[in-house]
Amino acid sequence: MEVLNWDETAELLTAATGWEWTGEDVRIAGERIVNAERLLNARFGIGRADDTLPRRFLEEPDGPPDSPSAGSVVELQPMLDEYYATRGWDQQTGIPRSAR
Repeated sequence: MEVLNWDETAELLTAATGWEWTGEDVRIAGERIVNAERLLNARFGIGRADDTLPRRFLEEPDGPPDSPSAGSVVELQPMLDEYYATRGWDQQTGIPRSAR
């Protein structure tokens, strides 16, 4: 599920800037922004070890007793692996592999 509707956002950007945007243009621009931000953070020494959640999410079992999540904690490392793979980032460092 996407947070933004790419096509609607493209219409707004086209109206605001006068440049013709498509939904795919907006999606690619967003991807490039996230990758550039990650590369800048890497330059300052921020990497996979810094991609974490508060201790409470990782150590304290949560969820109502009768729910599917009862007694569970966030399994962060598999989630990071999946996120990095989706983004095309290196699994060990979390750094983008190449410009896409």
